[in-house]
Amino acid sequence: MNHKVYATIQKYSMLQPGDAVVVAFSGGADSSALLEFFCQNRRKLGLTKVVAVHVNHLLRGEEAMRDEEFVRMRCASKGIPCIVERRDIRKLAEQSGESLEACGRRIRYEVLEKVAEKYHAKIATAHTLGDNAETVLFHLARGTAMRGLCGIPPVRGNIIRPLIDCSRQEIERYLEQKGLSFCMDSSNSEMEYARNRIRREVIPALEQLNQAAQRNIVRTSRQLYLEENFLEELCQEQIQQMETTQGYDCQKFSGLHAALQRRIAFSLAAQRIASMDEKRVELLCHAMRTGQGKIRLNGDFYAKVSHFLLTFEGEMEENQKVLQAPLKRLLEGDVQVRFQAVIIDLQNWENFKKIHKNLLKSVLDYDRIIGNAVLRHRQPSDKIRLVNRNVTKTLKKLFSEKKIPSQVREQLAVLSDEQGVIWVEGFGCDERVALTPQTKRILCFTDTIQESR
Repeated sequence: MNHKVYATIQKYSMLQPGDAVVVAFSGGADSSALLEFFCQNRRKLGLTKVVAVHVNHLLRGEEAMRDEEFVRMRCASKGIPCIVERRDIRKLAEQSGESLEACGRRIRYEVLEKVAEKYHAKIATAHTLGDNAETVLFHLARGTAMRGLCGIPPVRGNIIRPLIDCSRQEIERYLEQKGLSFCMDSSNSEMEYARNRIRREVIPALEQLNQAAQRNIVRTSRQLYLEENFLEELCQEQIQQMETTQGYDCQKFSGLHAALQRRIAFSLAAQRIASMDEKRVELLCHAMRTGQGKIRLNGDFYAKVSHFLLTFEGEMEENQKVLQAPLKRLLEGDVQVRFQAVIIDLQNWENFKKIHKNLLKSVLDYDRIIGNAVLRHRQPSDKIRLVNRNVTKTLKKLFSEKKIPSQVREQLAVLSDEQGVIWVEGFGCDERVALTPQTKRILCFTDTIQESR
């Protein structure tokens, strides 16, 4: 397991020398293995600090207190700082209207983010191969588009999942070899939780058909992830070909594959409204195929197709307008925003710096962008680690500290790649994409909003 986890960290560039790590430590088998791995490999990975965080949900009485004490003792024996937070999840869930599972998850991540910000650290969770397979099956049973079948990402923002390629059997063998005990959570056997039923009934049934069922599910989800990105690129290319000065030419729309039709219709609407349901997607597809139709998307805002030309008309609240465009379109000047973006070669960079000194905080290493980058408005979970700040902050907190008015916050542009936010309008870029001596191509934003406002 040790070798596999180290390979996963390298494969997904989870950690760099000098990083600190906050480990979500429940005391269970998976998190015990994760904490042990970091204790054993801290120097090899070049980590400056390893901190354990335990959230007691106060749902299991004496058992929860037993787990809390176990966590404290294990951390003490390893010389690892241990932060324990107690939260009455049942009460909080009643107040918020969430399920116990959803509320518990939200609170855990809030606590982890708070500690990670304090230590300028990345968050390591103990999600495994089995967790990934369960997530795919859960989404499949509930109903989802392809994106929902892509599973748990190995990296999301400052959250890393080093055990994502490890099975439960590998983890238990690792703990046995190390002579380490762990806690058993009785709630894992309660069949009222959907994921427990998947874990205890569905996956064993699938493994009777094929012992490699979990790995096959995860392998499929990763293939779907690649195909999802490829289809999205095709979709955006087709939209660009359809776009005219009057609207969108739908003459060739009916000749496209049905899957691409649906994706185009959804994307065109999603760029303008916050949500788009199945029925309206179908109605918009039908109108674009037949060349005629009018669909209400939001309030008095409509998609209208006349003589195979799609236009959008009517009024919509400003804060309901949604920015969603690939970086490629921004570079081509096809996105209506308050700034422009340009890629500058290294040989032209020195002259550019002399002329545009006020823009230097809005530059980043174009080749360090991971996967597809999208320009959009902020989302509740967004966070960024600004260059030279040495701290990760949510955009909500960042905007609050700078007293950015609420109406302005919702309209600021955010650039994100497949690992999270990399640039925020008026604030600059994430240190993950900062310029280095190895930088060859620089992405520069002619930013019109200054942070000091």
